[in-house]
Amino acid sequence: MEEKKFENDSLEEEVIEEEIIAEKVDDSEENESNEEIDDGVTNEVEALQKKCDEVNDKLVRLQAEFQNYKKRTEKEKLSTYSLATQKVFEELLPIMDNMKRALDSEGDSEQKIYDGVKMIKKSLDDLFEKNNVKEIEATGEEFDPQKHSAMLVEEVDGVDANIVLEEFLKGYTMGDRVIRHSMVKVSK
Repeated sequence: MEEKKFENDSLEEEVIEEEIIAEKVDDSEENESNEEIDDGVTNEVEALQKKCDEVNDKLVRLQAEFQNYKKRTEKEKLSTYSLATQKVFEELLPIMDNMKRALDSEGDSEQKIYDGVKMIKKSLDDLFEKNNVKEIEATGEEFDPQKHSAMLVEEVDGVDANIVLEEFLKGYTMGDRVIRHSMVKVSK
């Protein structure tokens, strides 16, 4: 009897061992499928991280390019302004020279002073013409609020309404742009 018991025990142990092996195989298969899922998720996470890094890199580069663009345009704007200012003063220098000549001739005669002032006026006229600066016609013209600024309004017999009667200060245009309105008296 003891032999049968021993056989049963050994059968029992074999069955238990087979069950343990079967469980290990199941666990192993489950672990492999979990590892496959983990590997898939890991790969997807890595791909998304890589894409995120690329987008972030592009953004950083774009921001740097924009900052460089802003700095470059600001420099160009200052350079353009500086050159324009320099050009204006270069063109004013001959006028300054003529004014100095007029003042230096102070003791000689009134005619020389007058001639000096005429030279200054001619130099300014040339400068204005060269830069497309023109006087706004006002007296006798119809009042135009785009070109004229009414300082006084007066009723005058025989004159239609909204006609410029007198010009107090000359207005100027540069191309199509008004740079100073004419100060005028207008009929009502």
